[in-house]
Amino acid sequence: MSTPDVAGFIDAQAGLRSEMGAQVTFHVPIEPTWPPGTKINPITDLPYDATVKPTSAHYKDVVKTCLLILKQASPLRPQANTDITAAGEMSGMDIIIDMAFEDYADIKTADRMVVNGLTYEIREAKPFSLANKRYRYLLYGQET
Repeated sequence: MSTPDVAGFIDAQAGLRSEMGAQVTFHVPIEPTWPPGTKINPITDLPYDATVKPTSAHYKDVVKTCLLILKQASPLRPQANTDITAAGEMSGMDIIIDMAFEDYADIKTADRMVVNGLTYEIREAKPFSLANKRYRYLLYGQET
């Protein structure tokens, strides 16, 4: 029995992502910068004065090339997250992002992503392995 070419498969997947992937913008939270002299509450890490506005953005944008797996193309995907809504049980995911494993470190604290002009809350991130080699993450998003 021959050994499968796992490295070749993983390289082909990376090539597909690079050639056919879409630009996804991830909103990664960052520590706010406050005006000089602002007194900060050590428990909340926020100013004592609630009217003080930060001088920096609340997040930075990080752009990665990812493959898109739309819910419409995969309505019966395994491990679907289910939310209980007024209409009953509904899948909580609208999109799945296929991201290179090494790219995940740059966005692991992101809570939102923008794909083709639509904003999604990141609900789950799952590492994906093949033959004990982690090579991608699947990020599950719900449109906001």
